[in-house]
Amino acid sequence: EAATQAGQHRLKLELGFSHDHLVVGTIGRLDTNKNQAMLLRAVVPLVKKWPQTRVVIIGEGYLKSRLLSIAQDLGIAAKVSLPGNIPLAVRYLPAMDVCCMTSFTEGMPNLVMEAMAAGVPVISTCCGDTGDLIDHGVNGYLVTVDDVESMSRYLDLLLSNRDHRMEIGRAAEIKMRSEFTVQQMVSRTT
Repeated sequence: EAATQAGQHRLKLELGFSHDHLVVGTIGRLDTNKNQAMLLRAVVPLVKKWPQTRVVIIGEGYLKSRLLSIAQDLGIAAKVSLPGNIPLAVRYLPAMDVCCMTSFTEGMPNLVMEAMAAGVPVISTCCGDTGDLIDHGVNGYLVTVDDVESMSRYLDLLLSNRDHRMEIGRAAEIKMRSEFTVQQMVSRTT
């Protein structure tokens, strides 16, 4: 666990955070469907309670300036980072204490699968096949599309309890390794 923690600290530093920041993040195109504004709104009630909270939204898109403007209007701009596109961005998933997917629609979302495989607890909107990936309350949390209040509540639950974050992350990783191997995916597709 010490090696994992050291790796997480290194990745946080690379993203411009300190090791004691609680990083809530996502990766994806900055567009209407991905709905990253939901994440910004969900974090607002938490930054006073958890001042070490930081948000990173990795990706590029036409809504970047709009998201920065929303963060400014919400009074959380100093806690939000939009670094743009980062090659092989998924390598930064372990820097996140919680990964959030806020999309309106998805198929089988890579972000959720990759975060779970990396042992990162996920809170996701219930869209596409997220219900096949996440067993609510066991290996992640599902919320209704654009339900800011529920996302905020589950973020609070995870940020307030490191052991619970670790437990949810481990359960997520086990699910990915046991049910979503390449061999099993090929077998199911065949």
